[in-house]
Amino acid sequence: MSEILEDSRIIYVSTLDTIEPMINSSTLKTSKFRLRYEKLDNLEEFGTSGKGVVFNYDLKSWKYNKQFFIQSITSHGFLRETVKETNKLFKELESCWDLIGKEGLTSDFTYWTHSFTSDLILFITTGRKGYCMEAKFNEYYKKFNQNLDRNGNDDLHEEKIKKCLNLFHDVESLLAGYSYFVMFPSFVRNYFPIMKSKTKSILDCRDRVFNGMLQIINERREEIEQTPLGQPLRNDMLTSFITANTSRDISEIRQVEEELMRPMTNDEIKVNLLEAITAGLDTMANTIAFTVYYICQYPEVKKRRSDSRHHL
Repeated sequence: MSEILEDSRIIYVSTLDTIEPMINSSTLKTSKFRLRYEKLDNLEEFGTSGKGVVFNYDLKSWKYNKQFFIQSITSHGFLRETVKETNKLFKELESCWDLIGKEGLTSDFTYWTHSFTSDLILFITTGRKGYCMEAKFNEYYKKFNQNLDRNGNDDLHEEKIKKCLNLFHDVESLLAGYSYFVMFPSFVRNYFPIMKSKTKSILDCRDRVFNGMLQIINERREEIEQTPLGQPLRNDMLTSFITANTSRDISEIRQVEEELMRPMTNDEIKVNLLEAITAGLDTMANTIAFTVYYICQYPEVKKRRSDSRHHL
């Protein structure tokens, strides 16, 4: 697979026998192949180049962010909470399907997997409850039952649902904005009439997402400060980032390299959270949807899966 970035063409290699000669210890220092994105002026304007992991061209910064990113998602506490929340959300998803099924209605499976993964990714990254499945259920079910008031939602709860949906809408728009900024040079984006308004719209969306992330980060910092020292903290990615290399560090691995010993800044946390959310949304939803689809296409696989579960 290949893509064009500004004035260069990038080819992605995914077969092991091709990758190994490129990155083994004897050739790594002299290799002409890039293992990270190079500096892209377009993404400098976008505000993500040189930050986080995905678009970070600075080796020292990339190493720093990568270390804490991996550290947060491989901790026992994080994995335990992820499994627990996955089971909890799936039960909630089943309850939605049961209510819809009782009405004899049909629904799009991918429609639900995306809502499911949105709620899950929000919880494991920020520790906050997502409301995408609830919003989708209410929106879908009320089309057929105008008198439905499933949750007796008050205004505050409705506001939480609205904020959650707006966040993911902006995140999805921001994902499209990445490609837009990479494909079109600065002059075209900022001076062509139609493109200029598009650029402003994307940057406004970016600001909303970044400001929302910073608000979440600051609220969690305050929560951590108010939590007694002997009381356990949350096991989500945000808490791991905030407490890294501090007296409240929840990580099971401590750093020994001096350049990795400092705490993370809000700006670094913000970009890493955004990368985690954007990387997990469509990939998780599509994986679940395709897995279920192919299991349904092959009844013998479904039967083996069911039999193995009963033998556990």
